[in-house]
Amino acid sequence: MIPEKFEELTRLIWTNLNLANRYGTIYGEETISDSILLELAKQNYFNIRILQTPKPLESIQGTDWEWYVGSYTYGWIRYAIQAKKLNFKTNKYDNLNHKIGQAPNAEFQIKLLRTFANANGAVPLYNFYNYYPGATAKDHWQCDQSFDKELLGWTFTPLKNVEHAINERGSRTFDKIHRFDYTLPIRCLFKCKYFKSLYKNIDIVGKRGDFMGESFRKIATLPRQFVNAREIGILNEFPEELYSSEIKIYPKRIAIIELFEDQ
Repeated sequence: MIPEKFEELTRLIWTNLNLANRYGTIYGEETISDSILLELAKQNYFNIRILQTPKPLESIQGTDWEWYVGSYTYGWIRYAIQAKKLNFKTNKYDNLNHKIGQAPNAEFQIKLLRTFANANGAVPLYNFYNYYPGATAKDHWQCDQSFDKELLGWTFTPLKNVEHAINERGSRTFDKIHRFDYTLPIRCLFKCKYFKSLYKNIDIVGKRGDFMGESFRKIATLPRQFVNAREIGILNEFPEELYSSEIKIYPKRIAIIELFEDQ
């Protein structure tokens, strides 16, 4: 059910970006992200919960999303996610090296994502919203399942790939980034064997693991604040055991995605 739902959302992003480009309307990454969460929330899935997050004083909301994916049996993997939309006219991702905050304390968004992930044991990912009709299986499809162009409407890649793209001239494009290893359709997080084996690997609970070259720490259980928030949809406080008080960086949105045994 979860892979199929994310495939459906991906096709919708692909279609809507095409229409927005055709009719010259604004369909920004914030709108897309909020629409995804609204779609997931209104379905009222038992195993997908969207949490409203508090906005602590003197903090930075440094990631667009944070996902907790896993189960009560095998533990949870955290994904710290930054989203970017493809510019259809240039086929580039604008503002990959964007700064947030007010001068003189503004900081590079990508650096904040790295800092957050390292401090909290999360997997740092970039999500891309795309419409790129010139995509091909040979050049832009890294998944081992059958090529489906529309499933490139919502993709992800590890932060290290974006760091590489920023440092290499001409690499901030759909073409370049989707040639990198591990740039995949979002549904792969829930459907492909590599990821499913990570979710069910109980040996790495509480330890550092490797996710496509990114280090992470798998957590055994969700904290009580999350358990309570699942019932009411509102997270009243960030659990101290999961969020470093030293860096004071927090996600704008949180999703808890519980995988069943057969997924």
